[in-house]
Parts: sequence; structure tokens; C-alpha cells
Amino acid sequence: MSTRERSLPNTITPELLASLHLPELDRRLSLKRAGWIQPTSAGSACEALVDDVAGCVLYCEIVDGHAMKFGTASSLRDRHALNRGTINNILAFQDGRYLGTNRKITDPSTYDKYKRQAPQVIRSGRKIEIWAASLSSQVECQNPLKFNAQCTACRSVEGALNSRFKTIEHGWAARPNSLNSRFDLDTVAGLTHAISALEPDPEVPQGTQGYSRFTTQRGHWLGWLGFKSGGLYKRSPEGRASVVYNRIVEPKMLLWLIEAAGVDSGLFSQAKPGASAASTLGGQSKAIRQAVPYSKVADALRSHRAN
Repeated sequence: MSTRERSLPNTITPELLASLHLPELDRRLSLKRAGWIQPTSAGSACEALVDDVAGCVLYCEIVDGHAMKFGTASSLRDRHALNRGTINNILAFQDGRYLGTNRKITDPSTYDKYKRQAPQVIRSGRKIEIWAASLSSQVECQNPLKFNAQCTACRSVEGALNSRFKTIEHGWAARPNSLNSRFDLDTVAGLTHAISALEPDPEVPQGTQGYSRFTTQRGHWLGWLGFKSGGLYKRSPEGRASVVYNRIVEPKMLLWLIEAAGVDSGLFSQAKPGASAASTLGGQSKAIRQAVPYSKVADALRSHRAN
């Protein structure tokens, strides 16, 4: 590491990670190495070897001794499975191997810093180290029913550390989103706002099977959720999003949301056969949900928003 690199504000050491003090939040944290995302196939792909830490998790992504991002998640392994999938999809696209249609992969102009930099790290043969710690027990959590690291206390720790180590300027952390409160993905309102932020799919003729009276699946979802005046279905904004997801009996709706949200490509591949295996729409939809439950979709949507 050069003298300049050692002087960067996001320089971090194992000793520092093991003894982080946030006096402004009255918190002391001890992060431990939990694994890494490492290159495979001579840097044309990667794999995630990460210990699972569940509940309210704080993690730090590190490259060559520099903190690139502090983040929070409800499952460390699931979070970095999403990251692995994103990196692999971008590497495949760069090499002409990507078969999907997700514009967040096929249009580099949409890439955030993570999508630009993380694949380059893997391509160059380097690892992304993952360090992590549990932020609270379920008893201590501000929101013990959800227990997903999205409460104010957990996000405050994440924000304070990204600010201290300047990971927005020198790493790939995203700037805080002033609309965070709109993205409580346990609610119909949160799911509605998350879907409204996704790229619309190509229009089809009105009356196309699987689209009801809509011309896109994004519009189909927003109509189903009652987002626009005149929507087919009126739902309480505070209703449970998982209930809505579990009641969908149109496979095309589910498959579009799973892909558009950026769910891990391996799970998406498992879901697609379910859409043709069963003899009824309800059976097909059930098979898709067995491969990709709502919790996976919500995690992907949170990642989509953060990136």
C-alpha cells in the first residue's frame, strides 16, 4: 500500500474493526472477519464464502485495506448472495454471456459505484473482504417483530460509520436516501413505492394474456396494489406486502418482479420452471413462491434502492 493509500480516510485495519467506538451513539462494536467474495474462473466470475449472521447485522466491505461501505442487513449471507449475483451478471454481460434483459445490468449508464467498481475488483483477481457484527438481540431491537436492521438505531450506526470513513467519497457507499421511510417493504405502501421506482417493462397490446387490462407488468402491479386512482384493487397502505405477494395467481407478474428487483439469478432460474410445471395459474404461482419467497424479493428491492 502506497503512502497516499495509507492516508486515505477509509483506510481500516483489523484492530480498528475489532474496537469501533461511536461516542455520539454511545456504541462500542467489535466486527470480525465473516468471509469474502472472491474471484473464480480467472476473474470472470466470483463466489461468496460468508458466515451467516442473522437478525440486525452491521457489515463492512473492504478492498485492499480500505472500507468501501458499511451496511446493515437482516441476513449477512443472503445480502452477499445478492451482491455475488449482481457482480456475476455484470461480468457475464461484459463478456457477452448474459442472457437476461434486466436494464440495470445491460445498460452501464445506470450503474452506481458498486456496479462499476466491484466487478473490476473481481476481474483484477482481488477479494472483497466481509467483516460483520450483530447490532442487537431481538429483545433489544427497536422493532423486534421485524428484526431486520432497518430501524432508526441500526441505520444510525451505518450512517455514522460511512460518514466517519468517508466511504461515500472514497468507497462505494450510496448517499442516504431521504425516502427511506417510504421503503418499509413489509407494507403495501413500501412495496408500491419500490415497484414504482423500477424500470418499466416493454409495453404489450392491451388484452395480452397475463396482463389483465394493463400493458406492462409494472403497471399491472401498481394497479393491483391500488397505487393510482381508479386502480382495480383498493388496499390499506399499512397492509402486509407479503400477503399481497402470496395471493398473486399470475406467474408473469411474479416472474417480472423477481427479475426486475434483481433477485439472485440462481433463484430466478429455479423459479422459472415452476411457471410451466403446474397445470393451473395458482399452482404455477405457488411453485414460483416456493423458489423465491417474498423475503428474498424484499431484500433485493432494498439492495436495488441502496444501489
